[in-house]
Amino acid sequence: MIRRCIATIACLAGVLIAYATYALTAASTLEPPYLKTAKSSDNELWQAAASTHREALKKLFPPDAWQLQQPKTIESSNGILLFQEYKRDGEDLIIKPCTYVIFEKNKTGNQQPARIITLHAPNGAVLSNDILNSVDNSDSIPAGRLIGDVLIHSTESEAGAGDAFRFKTRNIQFQKNRIWTTHDVEFQYAHHEGKGRDMVINLKEIEPTRTVNPVKNPFSRIDFIELIDVDYVRLQLQQNLFEKSDRPRVTAKPAEMMIHCQGPFRIDFSNSLLTLEDQVDVTVSRDGQPEDQLLCERLDLTFSLPHQSPQQEPQDAVLDNNQLFEFQRITAAGNPLTIESPTQQLSIRGQTISFDMVQGTFSIEDAQQSLIKIHDHSFEVARFYYQMPPDPARLGQFMATGAGSYRTTLAGSHKEQINVTWKRDCKLEKRDDEHILSLDGKAEISFSNAGTISSDRIHIWLAESVKPQNDSSEADPGYQIIPTKLAAIGDVLFDTAEIKAATQRAEVWFAYDKNGAAESPDDPSIEVPLNRELNPKPNPRRYVVHGELIRIQLMQQKEKQVLQGAYIAGNLSLRQESSEAGSRSPFVLHGDTVELRRDFNGLFEMTLVGNEERGQPAWVSFEDFQVSGNTIKFNQPQNLMWIPGAGEIAFAYGNSEDANTMKRISWKEQMAFNGSVMELYGDVKTRGIFETNQGDTYDLALDCGVLQAQLNKLVNFSAFHSNVPVEIHLLTCRNQIAIQSRTLDSEKLQQAYHQMQAENLTFFPNSGAIESAGKGWIRSVFRNNGKTLGIDPGQPAQVNASQTPLQSFYVKFNSGLDGNVVNRHLTFNGKVESLFGPVENWDSKLNAESPAGLGPQGLEMTCEQLSISDITPTKTPTVVLSAIGNTYIESQQYVGLAHRITYSQAKNNLVMEGGRGTAKLWIDRNTSPTPNAAARKIIYSIGTGKIDLHSPNILDTGN
Repeated sequence: MIRRCIATIACLAGVLIAYATYALTAASTLEPPYLKTAKSSDNELWQAAASTHREALKKLFPPDAWQLQQPKTIESSNGILLFQEYKRDGEDLIIKPCTYVIFEKNKTGNQQPARIITLHAPNGAVLSNDILNSVDNSDSIPAGRLIGDVLIHSTESEAGAGDAFRFKTRNIQFQKNRIWTTHDVEFQYAHHEGKGRDMVINLKEIEPTRTVNPVKNPFSRIDFIELIDVDYVRLQLQQNLFEKSDRPRVTAKPAEMMIHCQGPFRIDFSNSLLTLEDQVDVTVSRDGQPEDQLLCERLDLTFSLPHQSPQQEPQDAVLDNNQLFEFQRITAAGNPLTIESPTQQLSIRGQTISFDMVQGTFSIEDAQQSLIKIHDHSFEVARFYYQMPPDPARLGQFMATGAGSYRTTLAGSHKEQINVTWKRDCKLEKRDDEHILSLDGKAEISFSNAGTISSDRIHIWLAESVKPQNDSSEADPGYQIIPTKLAAIGDVLFDTAEIKAATQRAEVWFAYDKNGAAESPDDPSIEVPLNRELNPKPNPRRYVVHGELIRIQLMQQKEKQVLQGAYIAGNLSLRQESSEAGSRSPFVLHGDTVELRRDFNGLFEMTLVGNEERGQPAWVSFEDFQVSGNTIKFNQPQNLMWIPGAGEIAFAYGNSEDANTMKRISWKEQMAFNGSVMELYGDVKTRGIFETNQGDTYDLALDCGVLQAQLNKLVNFSAFHSNVPVEIHLLTCRNQIAIQSRTLDSEKLQQAYHQMQAENLTFFPNSGAIESAGKGWIRSVFRNNGKTLGIDPGQPAQVNASQTPLQSFYVKFNSGLDGNVVNRHLTFNGKVESLFGPVENWDSKLNAESPAGLGPQGLEMTCEQLSISDITPTKTPTVVLSAIGNTYIESQQYVGLAHRITYSQAKNNLVMEGGRGTAKLWIDRNTSPTPNAAARKIIYSIGTGKIDLHSPNILDTGN
């Protein structure tokens, strides 16, 4: 196409005229006539011997043509000049009529000419006398003109070549180095044609010392040809307009190229440049295909001529369109210029564009934004450079400089669009079988159905694959571009339907099956709960992530990108959010790394890891709980969370979020949680500080081997939580339980200190109910109200608190306990042994085996069952003791034996009741077997020593 275009425009619009003029003028000096005597008479000048050229004229003209009626001739090696009349007019030679015949030599060496070219000027020509008399061997053209109509035409170079041409104009003028006409110019070459007016041909200056022209090519003399006014140029092409020149596309029916412009049309042979100006309109059409069109203000076409050296045989075909020209570059400018090439699937809008047809590249510049569309890929950028691929259906390499945007359609989808923007530059380069798209400067990539990713720098790896054959939108399968991976560096924001992330580096992998669709047939938006208590209604889920590094794998599934897995590292946080009003995230993750893997039903398995070297464990927050450990594992499909190793749970008491009121549970071995029951193993420790409505503060510590916590409702790690708070409904402790607690009043003065050890314990936090089975003991120290169980009868009832500020009791049991800590009631079972008495400090212990014993206010008691209650809700405890079953009580003031003994601290008395036998009381240090009192019921006032008997059997007070 390019060679034919240049050959047609150059040769047919002026080169033939130049060559004919050259033959009429300069040829006579370079190739002198056969009669070499310059001063002979005119008649002698025309009488040369017959030649092969003259014999060929008989086949060219009809018998009655004047060209065969003994015309006057001037003959050269390339042709023959014919005319009938001549006369001298001063320094001019006027000949009339005028015909010049050019005989091209046959390339094969055959004597028959390859082509015959004729120039007709019926009104004759005016030539300089130098054509006859000059012998200075100058290569310049004397002044002259062809008068009236001028017609140039030729036969085909060989039968069926289809390269005959015809050229028509008027009044061609020429002088030393210039040929021109101001009249209409029409040409036709094979199926090519054109029309214009006002043509100028400029010839090069020749060095005067040169005696022989080393090159027979007539283009060596032409400087430029210019057609000032162009009506149209119509050409036929054998290849597409905008493609690499080494890829000719031969078709059965060639395309038609129509050229219009309002300005001059110039062929500059010195610079190998063809130029069109002012509203240039180039249209290429082909049967059954849409038109290609180029609109611009200036079009420059750079071409090259075939190389010929003096040592080579000269090229004989003057107008061989396969030899003369070849395009190297096309440059167009406009405000704007537009290119629309449906055949190449190319669309361009800009100010300046340059096509390098040899290298297969083009570049675009625009003061604002140029628009480039290649197949399904659209660019808006100020400056753009593109390297064409060997196959035009595939994507080449490019460099876009300055802020811009890019848009394409995602493979496997007719609706999914990829939109890319950047502030600095964008580059696409090919490495091996993949393309790498690099974006620099606040780059952003947007997937219409998936979301966006923005960063300082983004790199995308793209692969080209053949479109599936069953894609009905394309008759020709062609190629499709699919992203395979992505890397973003610096201030990365990742916002998709399933994940929203902020990080410093993100890496994304895209997965496809062989047809560009998802491998999994299941729809991840449909959840299949494994636990019937879970909410079966699917909720829109999205993960909000912060971290230093994020790696994500996406799967193309049903025209959208689905998150298949992720890895986040470096000071990460992850939470799940919902668009539903009033809902809360089912969990929040913090740690050093987390790995997510999608299950077949669309839910995720997660592994969260902390930084053990820095002492920074990972932690998970859900509802009012926070769980921490070095490794935390989630299984959303099974609604499980477990920690292999040590960890801690922190949760608020009531609605308080104050860190001072948080309860904490730690363990050393492992933890498992199924959403309703939490099990902790290995040196479990519980710490908690909470306040009552009365302002008292409780500091609780519990140690055990195994702790099980059952919640009041199911925590669903795949669904969002309502505003109903979750609480611990039941605590179950096993394997050597140890409990410590302290009670502080509103003024932060300690009021009580409790210790306990047991084999197991069950506790209901909401109700305060507590149970234990097996052996254990409990020790309690509290501020008393001045009343003690062992006070002497003669002492006053109110004891100075500074002398006995603290009261303590110790209870040992063998068959468990039950009660309610909220109601301050406990019952101990199984051979209960207990000690009561004052102590000096909070850490003092009662010891009945010490030399001093329990002191005058101490008390020792054994029974089968012991109940202790605090019945007065005041800061100072008011204790009630109730012992049942072979009850024995002893102090320095009294000894009692009964089936049931009840003590009321408020009344400061003992009530002893017999069972099958009577209750017995020894007082006044009576050590004899006979009690001082025996009755069915004995009421003994400790402060006054008063005894009240019901159904007495014995009474001996010693008075």
